[in-house]
Amino acid sequence: MKEFYITEDVLVYFSYHYSPKEKPTISLCGMTTMQTQIPLKYYGTVSHLNERWCPNCDRIFKALTKHSNCGILY
Repeated sequence: MKEFYITEDVLVYFSYHYSPKEKPTISLCGMTTMQTQIPLKYYGTVSHLNERWCPNCDRIFKALTKHSNCGILY
């Protein structure tokens, strides 16, 4: 079972990605990231912080999880 985190870009505030548990410092799209405490179910949510969510990570995550069981980490 593959597990993922929501991670934050180290260069841009409030810019979020998906990263695999095995390497949480690199996002699915290849960006350098740091861990957050954001649950996966909130990916794509925009609040008063005007968060940005990586469309490339979203596409890759959906393709990877479409036909498999994935755990949710945060």
